[in-house]
Amino acid sequence: MQSRKRLSKKQVETEAEAVAYVVSKSIGLKTGNAASDYIQLYNGDKDTVSDSLTVIQQTASLITGALVQ
Repeated sequence: MQSRKRLSKKQVETEAEAVAYVVSKSIGLKTGNAASDYIQLYNGDKDTVSDSLTVIQQTASLITGALVQ
């Protein structure tokens, strides 16, 4: 895994948007294509998301867990 301090702008934006998408869906918000459009804006793709899947899942879980407390 790449050092968290050395992530590219593409990776940071992809992770942030993917987390936002997962959290939004988990609380019932309609997201449409906004997340994928934003990720593509930074040249992110399925490989970019795949590289960060563990971080995305863990972060989204922490946020959604805090929302239900």
